[in-house]
Amino acid sequence: MTTITVRKGYDTYVTSTLPNKESGDAKYPRMITAVARTLLFINPGRIKGRTVLSATLIGRAAGNPAWIANTVSVQRLTASWSAKTANWTNQPGVTGTIATEATGALAPGDVVEIDVTTLIQQIANGNPNYGWRITTDSATTHQWRGFDQPFDSWELVTVLSDAPEQPVQLNPGGGVVAKDKPTLSWDFIDFGGNTEQAAFQVQIDPAQNGTTPAFASGTVTSPDPEYNLATSAYLGIGAGNTTWWRVRVQDGAGLWSAWSDWVSMKFVAKPTLIIDNPGIAGVLFDPTSDILAHIASGVLTQYRIKITGPSKAGVRYDTGWRPATHATNIAHTLPLRNANGLLILKDDSNYQVGVFARDSQADREGSIGDFPHMEEWRTFTFDDDDLLTAPNSLTAVQVGKSPQVKLTWNRAAAPDAWVVRRDGVVIARPDPSDVIAPGGGVYEWTDDGYAAPHQQHSYTVRAVVNQKQSPPSNTANVTTKVEGVWLITEAHQAVKLRGVGVEEWAMRERRATYAPLGSPVPVDIIYAQEGLSGPFKGWVHTEPVEDISLTVALARLQDIKDAPTDPVWLVAADMAIKVRLRNLTFSPHPDTNPKMLRHQVAFEFWQVDHTEIGFQA
Repeated sequence: MTTITVRKGYDTYVTSTLPNKESGDAKYPRMITAVARTLLFINPGRIKGRTVLSATLIGRAAGNPAWIANTVSVQRLTASWSAKTANWTNQPGVTGTIATEATGALAPGDVVEIDVTTLIQQIANGNPNYGWRITTDSATTHQWRGFDQPFDSWELVTVLSDAPEQPVQLNPGGGVVAKDKPTLSWDFIDFGGNTEQAAFQVQIDPAQNGTTPAFASGTVTSPDPEYNLATSAYLGIGAGNTTWWRVRVQDGAGLWSAWSDWVSMKFVAKPTLIIDNPGIAGVLFDPTSDILAHIASGVLTQYRIKITGPSKAGVRYDTGWRPATHATNIAHTLPLRNANGLLILKDDSNYQVGVFARDSQADREGSIGDFPHMEEWRTFTFDDDDLLTAPNSLTAVQVGKSPQVKLTWNRAAAPDAWVVRRDGVVIARPDPSDVIAPGGGVYEWTDDGYAAPHQQHSYTVRAVVNQKQSPPSNTANVTTKVEGVWLITEAHQAVKLRGVGVEEWAMRERRATYAPLGSPVPVDIIYAQEGLSGPFKGWVHTEPVEDISLTVALARLQDIKDAPTDPVWLVAADMAIKVRLRNLTFSPHPDTNPKMLRHQVAFEFWQVDHTEIGFQA
């Protein structure tokens, strides 16, 4: 409940003896039956739409002459008025209920309390508030203490309490539920009353019969706006059937809301979701394993897969909701890395896989404790080696003077796939068709030059059979010695260049320099660091060791120029970085001759595999 007390307003009086005279803001408004009337205006505050439990208008008697026994009447005015201009002739009319109070003889300052609850409720219901006319049945003059005198005068004390609002957010609310006895929930809003729910009543009936419903909960004492039908005497919804329900709520003041509208709910059980891989044993051997699941009935429309830590914390991979490609089966191949470039699975670590699915019941609703989708979780361990025969006799050899490294190894039986690691990181998963097999259990594969030259690199190879990885091969080490500057596309097409400009390459900083007032020392604020960037000027020419003609090299440069937004690898000195090129140009070199065909090449580049580092001032 809320109590509003107002002690501000304006008042005057009008008299028939001087019908055109204005009394203004009179200090002592007066009343004489049929001769003088008091006009009073008080704004009761924000009461529109509220329930008025009580409203009391308090006036105080003024003396000379003293009050005698009389009956005071209060009635609502029908038009606006001003204390400065109101007189008997232009005074507003009155309307509605009359509130009365009989008093005895009163001394100056004695209180007169008039119950105006009905009048204030009329204002709360939307009737205009123009104030009140106050009259007496006595022919003797009775005066009030007005607002303009120094003592206590008028007060309006209003006590409010709203019944709770009609519940409107019902759940389930017109859809399909997965349980025959779902948990019902609703909203409880009570702006001006006791703002906590004290009780509720629920009715359920397939014909929306509120007089003799199929099920009535009776009054259930609870502060929670929910009702678990499994704890009630309700018999449940039949499979495939639809029924209707409604609710009303009570607040702590004992006031009931109106009944909510009837809403329907249909019971269709969700299909059973089963995870097939990882299996019960819970081990995956391949970092790009297939997550397999199926529903036992119904039609699959969407699925979602999450990989988390062992306690479902820390999402390492999330597909988001995806459309199903099969009516009942889910098959999703894990990528090696997530969107942040991090390995999803690490050897000898424990994880949880969550599989989520939605069926063809598009209007399926969730309720408390029951999601609208199916969901299953399974714990598994990732172990990237098993008792398979490992490749052996691995060697790593630089291909000519290029950045490429040729790997050769042996294994008696061909696997389903291979896993190649450089410096402990998986760099490729070549299929058998990507690997050269000269015969006799010998296999060859080429790393196309994305490793930094003039540094030692270690390679291992594993075999993959039935999604299980073998132990690693022996480690093969190699240090490539590369001449010139190489551009290598993502399609593994390489061009060797020679030239100058390397000394102009730089890793720039973004900074702002300030000269503080009164200080001879400037202040540098570095707010980011960029990757490597710079120009290149040089040439491309025929050279037997490159194993490509000038025509092929120029064609590859043209392919790079035709795709200006695609990154390429720049290999030079002891680095291999991913870059984008700008203003790539190539034209005949003035020194070209039949023995040495040569073209000039120039471009600018900036590194794109470098994360800018921001600094906070």
